[in-house]
Amino acid sequence: MAAQQAAVREIKDDRRKIRAKYLDAVSALLVDPAYGPAADRYRDVKERAFQGDVEAKRDAETALESLAAKHKIDPRYGRDLQLW
Repeated sequence: MAAQQAAVREIKDDRRKIRAKYLDAVSALLVDPAYGPAADRYRDVKERAFQGDVEAKRDAETALESLAAKHKIDPRYGRDLQLW
């Protein structure tokens, strides 16, 4: 049990470090006029992906990753930063 708690704490610490590193970049991304529509499209397509529309989900995710890269955010951390 203690090992599991330590692992969870370590994961949370890693996420905090990632968020601290990208704080300014995420702020800039969130005010980017292209972010809102791209995020909305991703959420809509994500729901349809369960019905087999995986290609559209990947296209929407790629658009968000491109926006993140434009703001110098590593796309691998999109979920940790709660961007998509």
